[in-house]
Amino acid sequence: MRTALLAAAALAAPTIAHACSACARDQTPYAPFLIGALIAAPYVVAVVVVRAIRAGGGDP
Repeated sequence: MRTALLAAAALAAPTIAHACSACARDQTPYAPFLIGALIAAPYVVAVVVVRAIRAGGGDP
């Protein structure tokens, strides 16, 4: 279920970013994807960090 939600969010991010006024002004077809990636990047990093912390959760 979580994977499906993440996939849906990744597919929706460029569409959400397309509403940005700067994207509409630039008239480039790749700007929504760039902004969508910039929006999604911190979440991807957070997921990687949380998984790394959980994997290394042994006794010190």
